[in-house]
Amino acid sequence: MSKILKWSKKEYKLHTRIITTLSAGPIFLVLIPLVVIWLGPKLDAYFGIPTINVKPYRMIFIILISIPGYCLALWSIITQIKIGRGTPLPMMATQNLLIIGPFKYSRNPMSLGTVLMYLGISLYAGSFSSIEIACFLSFILLLYLKKIEEKELAERFGEEYLEYKKSIPFIIPKIEYSFKKTGSGPG
Repeated sequence: MSKILKWSKKEYKLHTRIITTLSAGPIFLVLIPLVVIWLGPKLDAYFGIPTINVKPYRMIFIILISIPGYCLALWSIITQIKIGRGTPLPMMATQNLLIIGPFKYSRNPMSLGTVLMYLGISLYAGSFSSIEIACFLSFILLLYLKKIEEKELAERFGEEYLEYKKSIPFIIPKIEYSFKKTGSGPG
């Protein structure tokens, strides 16, 4: 039995889940973005890599990429705490398989939101190295999800998770359009 599976057996009270999640917030909302914003330009300067001139568009990147990413990640976290009765952290895993809210569109909406947020921040920094750092961190996160978390979820939730996995995309939601024939107009 994996360590994560052992951790998932214990259910924590709501206030404990909230406090634990909030305590991890500074890492994901402050430390990593600061590394992307600060380290990227330093690496560019050290290696003589030109900056990306995005100054007039910086706020557009934040508004169109980072803010929706942040909101998606937050929606996912709230769903994990309230409905999943767990946290995004493996040591307080959800007690329920989440297939509603943002999880009905993507198996990993929090990760999608996080990747968008960090990519928007890296574009805001105007640094090729910042973009590379964000891509590297995203790759590590996605690798963890594929190699560790998916196996653990299959072990915990069995056939229910395997069916969910078949019908819901890994990270990028499927957008389906439905057009009904109304009898009016051409066609």
